[in-house]
Amino acid sequence: MMAAGSVKDALDEVRQRIGNAAQASGRKAEDVQLVVVSKWVEQEAIAAAFREGVFDFGENYIQELQKKAIVFPDIRWHMIGQVQKNKVKYMPGNTKLIQSLDDWDVALEIDKRFAQAGMVADVLIQVNIGNEPQKAGIASEDVALFAERVQALPCVNVQGLMAIPPAATTPEGSRPFFTAMKRLYDQVSREIQTMRWLSMGMSADYEVAIEEGTNMVRVGSSIFGARVPGNRSK
Repeated sequence: MMAAGSVKDALDEVRQRIGNAAQASGRKAEDVQLVVVSKWVEQEAIAAAFREGVFDFGENYIQELQKKAIVFPDIRWHMIGQVQKNKVKYMPGNTKLIQSLDDWDVALEIDKRFAQAGMVADVLIQVNIGNEPQKAGIASEDVALFAERVQALPCVNVQGLMAIPPAATTPEGSRPFFTAMKRLYDQVSREIQTMRWLSMGMSADYEVAIEEGTNMVRVGSSIFGARVPGNRSK
């Protein structure tokens, strides 16, 4: 785990790089939302980032998110991992944004559970932009129809799209997929008026994603260093 001072230094560098990439694309740093990925990160490091003004954190596992939400109730928690239908019950009241919706049955369960809680779930549709058979996400050609169906649910609000491009040896290798995602986002958002977020770009390639038009990046290891399974919630 990185020390608090190291977390601050790393955050400063990431924010600077976000600002530079935003400027290169004709925008400002504040036009890009940073979501800090806290998977397997200890509470002390999360607290250090929170003290530096980070309010949006992403978790891959809902039960880890739930535990951390109790400790850090003022954080806006994002679910960025695969959403399992039997875990949706833990989301109302804990999750600010579900970034990884790609299944109709899960969408129905989200609608049901949030309705029972008297709440509306904000979600992003996860797109399999590289058409990788082993990866989660809706195929690009099916996104518009899926988004329309989800948006028709009374307690689910489609706020945008999320994607993880195929693994690349350099950040430039991700650029064509980010370009395609921005094009898809612009297309779908013409029909879904509630859309406001395009979530793409992680530690290895977030600057390229910003240059290609994303307004939300998910950065973890560049801030906290390498994470080790087993440190969760300590």
